[in-house]
Amino acid sequence: IEIGDDLEPEQRQRVQDLIARNADVFALSVSEVMAADSGAVHTMHIPEGATFSRKIHQRPLKAPEREYYFPWVDVMEEAGVIRKIDPADVKCYAPTILAQKAH
Repeated sequence: IEIGDDLEPEQRQRVQDLIARNADVFALSVSEVMAADSGAVHTMHIPEGATFSRKIHQRPLKAPEREYYFPWVDVMEEAGVIRKIDPADVKCYAPTILAQKAH
């Protein structure tokens, strides 16, 4: 993003702050999206010794879904958003659901 030279210093700072707060909106690729530093903390109260289902309830993807989905998995992996792990390290499975946007 290029910011013109015709702004006052205060205006320039406001624009830079707006861009920083909404980096994902202005990003041209997944690798340009910065991790949010919101300070959010997730606490899960899981009883000691609890086990989760490791059965996969994923329905097979149709050809158009695969053509869309798999390249995005590669992009997210290259950007560091997701990573591969050893199947033995997986504690819980959940199916992937592709939802079409309304517009």
